[in-house]
Order: sequence, then structure tokens, then C-alpha cells
Amino acid sequence: MEISVEEQQNNWTTLEALINLNDRLQLDSFLEDLSTTDLARAVSRLDKEDQIHLLEIIGYEKSARLISKISDIGVPGIVAQLPQAQAVSIVEEMPSDRQADVMKKLNEDHAESILQDLGDVSAHKIRQLMSYPENTAGGLMITEYLSYTSEHRIKDVLDDLQQHGEQYSDYNIKYAYVVADTDKLVGVLRLRELFMAPIHQRIEEVMVKNPMSVNVHASLSELREFFRQ
Repeated sequence: MEISVEEQQNNWTTLEALINLNDRLQLDSFLEDLSTTDLARAVSRLDKEDQIHLLEIIGYEKSARLISKISDIGVPGIVAQLPQAQAVSIVEEMPSDRQADVMKKLNEDHAESILQDLGDVSAHKIRQLMSYPENTAGGLMITEYLSYTSEHRIKDVLDDLQQHGEQYSDYNIKYAYVVADTDKLVGVLRLRELFMAPIHQRIEEVMVKNPMSVNVHASLSELREFFRQ
């Protein structure tokens, strides 16, 4: 549902006022309540200084979520105008698919300078995702996932999830992948089954064996057909 011009104006002026007040708690609450479209409109109306100040107030992690949320609907240039150190710290907090999306929207030199500061491993993963056409499996995939070798037991996986819960909370995980020593995929472990299995059982006993997969160059229509199977 479209909101009125007056409501759009109110969102922008409220956001501007909260930035000037430096009020992180109220900013967090206000931003959470806005729809993606309303958020994009309000942020796009801020001047450069207020946009940078907003991201400074809410911190790198929430800045990454905000930019990821609105990057698809016409709010270009936010990362491009940030100081280099701030841009790198925010991009580091994004999921890999969003990192690639944001890098594609920057000019080549600026994107390359951020990639260099992210480090070799992260930069390699992002460049790989950037190389795939947008509407393909490769263009949609992420590089954050959980994998375990088949000899692990349920307890090993549960212990790992508990130990790294904060890190994994950003992964939107529903499955873990079971791999051979050569990193070849041999099974998929549904997390709901993981929590119901005896803790000393080996994960190969509860995993889904011989999982189906698609090529990274598969088109959207091919993906739709795949998920209908």
C-alpha cells in the first residue's frame, strides 16, 4: 500500500531528528518499524553527512543489514560515499551475496580497493560470486554454510553450534552439509532432525544421502523446475 507524501515527509523528518539527537535506541526502533520501501525513501532523502552519521550511530552490523535491505530498490551510492575504513567494516558484516551485489554497484576502482582491504580469502569469495550472472544459481548463492565430515557425531555438531552460535546466527541456516575428506558433498543434515537424534549417533546415519544439486550457471527457470521436483 502506497503511503502519502505527508507520511513520507514525516518519516524523513523523524529520521533526521533522531540522527541529530544521536539516539541509537530510538533510531533502532524507528528503522525496524519502517517497511523496506519507506526505509529506502527516508534514507535516500538524507544528505550525505546525515547518511554517514546514521551508519556511525547504529554500528557496522546494523548498517550492513540496513544497506543489504535497501540495496535492491534504488538507493545507490551510500557505500560509495563512506570513508574507506567505514565502508570496509560494514561490507565485512554483510552476507556474501549482498557483498557481491554492493561491489557490483560501485565503480571498479572503488570496489577493488574495498576488496583488497577485506583480505585475500573474503575477496576471492566475493569476486567469484560477482563473476556469475545475476539471474543464475551462482548469482543467488551464498558462501556461508555449515559443513561437517561424515564421521562426526550429533554431539560434535551440537557443541559446535552452541560454541559458535553468535557467528552462525547470521547464516539463516536450515541445513548442514556433510562432506567427504575431499570436500565432496555426500549428504544433507536437516537441523530439526539433528536436535531429535541421539547425541552419540554418527551424522551419516541421519543425513539425507545423495542430495540433488544444480549447476552454478542454472537459470531462474531451471531453478524453479528443480524446486518443483
